[in-house]
Amino acid sequence: MSNIKCIVLASLSLLTGCLIYLFFRQSVVAVNWIGNPEWLKSLDAGVKYDGNVPTYLLLYCLPDALWYFSMLILQFQFYDKSVLFCKILLCLTIALPFVIEIMQFFKMIRGTFDKFDIVFYLITLLITLKVKK
Repeated sequence: MSNIKCIVLASLSLLTGCLIYLFFRQSVVAVNWIGNPEWLKSLDAGVKYDGNVPTYLLLYCLPDALWYFSMLILQFQFYDKSVLFCKILLCLTIALPFVIEIMQFFKMIRGTFDKFDIVFYLITLLITLKVKK
């Protein structure tokens, strides 16, 4: 896949993940950090998690998977297997979300461990490896 296509794909993935937060998860700290002005509150689509698994996956797992996909696609764009630093950075990029989830599980960092996130990260990694070819 060409560099331009990868950058566009990564950008669209990142934008989609951000839009899910803006339209459906305005209570998130990152959204509140920008001040949550009235115009932003008016964007709230009103879809709330009500115990429905597909809704949960859409609102909570998909945005993280989309961000992870963007990060991986961009990381592969700049990967040079002859440079040790690039190899280390790629390994860290691949491992980052899994390490964060494990740290949440053991209460080493704040957050909520979610087994669905791990599944989504694995699927995302596999898709990225397939797209990268």
